[in-house]
Amino acid sequence: MGGLVGTFMPWRWIFVILLPFLFVSLVCGLKTIHQVTPTEEAHINPLHVLCLAVGFVCFVFALDRGGSAVTAVSNGDTSATTQCVIAVVLLLIAMAALLVFAWVSHRAFSPLVRLTVLRSVKFRWHLLAYVLLQFVTIGYGYMIPNASQLGFGASVLAAGVVLLPGALLGAASAPVSGSLLDKFGPARPMFTAMLADLRAFASKR
Repeated sequence: MGGLVGTFMPWRWIFVILLPFLFVSLVCGLKTIHQVTPTEEAHINPLHVLCLAVGFVCFVFALDRGGSAVTAVSNGDTSATTQCVIAVVLLLIAMAALLVFAWVSHRAFSPLVRLTVLRSVKFRWHLLAYVLLQFVTIGYGYMIPNASQLGFGASVLAAGVVLLPGALLGAASAPVSGSLLDKFGPARPMFTAMLADLRAFASKR
């Protein structure tokens, strides 16, 4: 989709094209997802939302400014110091906002996110695995098309098509993986996949 849009129309159209799919998902969700347990009254504290918004937005912009600072240093640009200062300031603001969020959530009766769940060792390990998986997925999704275009001179459409087999394989294997998880638990499918990856890696070497 990204390759088609980037080749034949302005990139902003990708958001417009997604709207029908999102609407169909909304209708399907409203028809099939039912609340099976009674709901509890809860109120969202605007300060919680504000702290999260400020924290994550400043963190993203800090990473962006940090990347600009590294690029400026490598190019000998005099703006490197300014970019670095901006990145540090934004990072400090992000950390302060997230600390305020944690403090307010700890004192709130109905917090937006119950941080006490992090006391669970199993939850922390699962969270770490999920975060690492997102880094791998987003990293490959960013690296492969960029390497195709910048390293091999492929077009935008070809760079997008390169990701298509993996996306189709992931979509097709999702229900199979879910059924294996329900049947055997997490250990056996995960170790089987890891062994398969290690064997493929060893064969390439």
